[in-house]
Amino acid sequence: MKEILNRVENHLFEFKQEMPSSDANWINELSRQSRNITYDRMEVVEASIDDFDFEKIDFYQRRKNEKLGTPIEKVTPEYLEKADFLKRFNGRRVPTVGGLLFMGKNPQQATSLPRAVIKCARFKGKEKGIFIDQTVIEGSLFEQIDEFKVTLYGPGENFMKDVENNRVK
Repeated sequence: MKEILNRVENHLFEFKQEMPSSDANWINELSRQSRNITYDRMEVVEASIDDFDFEKIDFYQRRKNEKLGTPIEKVTPEYLEKADFLKRFNGRRVPTVGGLLFMGKNPQQATSLPRAVIKCARFKGKEKGIFIDQTVIEGSLFEQIDEFKVTLYGPGENFMKDVENNRVK
């Protein structure tokens, strides 16, 4: 079965070399789906292990330890692979989409993730024609959520407490 998939991928690679970019992107997507690889586990080939923020990884481990009682492990490439934050690609280790979104220094720098942002806007009245203000929030998912809370509630408010009290759905 693996041999058949490899042959199909080789033919798809040759075929996509001759077609417009949008068609090649579609074939890449079909290939990914046929291998049952979720988007968050895709390789970000232009990134490297240096694009991780190790303070975020340490924070993630401490929170996981507090909530689930899991041991705090030394952050090594093997640990990052086990956590699906890092994968091997053409003989080198590269971050995954999920790894960069959760633990990256600046995930939007990756060419595959420029739209991984939260866009917020307030409008005058009920019509969407006149903006009062608008902002684009970038960073890791944790940073985006924190900044979104400040944008929505203002500094010092506790979004998660409102979620827990069913005031935000």
